[in-house]
Amino acid sequence: TFMKKRREYSGHTLIPKERALIKIFKQLKQNKPVSFVTDQYCIPEEGLQVPFFNQKPWTHTGFIKLSLKTGAPIIPCFMFVKNLFNYEVECCKPLYCNEFWTSYSNI
Repeated sequence: TFMKKRREYSGHTLIPKERALIKIFKQLKQNKPVSFVTDQYCIPEEGLQVPFFNQKPWTHTGFIKLSLKTGAPIIPCFMFVKNLFNYEVECCKPLYCNEFWTSYSNI
């Protein structure tokens, strides 16, 4: 697809969702960044409900569990499309999940 080609062109390695955990651990072990697109559809078995604009949509929790397991920080980033070929990325301060949760039994 167009988006897949654009992401790969910019140096990203796309990992399909199915059986991705081993590939993700390998990336982290090699000290490579891993990105999660969190605005994708989420089923209840894969996430939790969070308050968002007076709604409670389901959101993914896998990246939180992975952070707790590995100690890797979560760095929230937002992409703003400027035009067809340009975009701007804003990254926030790293979040360390172990400061918020001690285990993922409640996630």
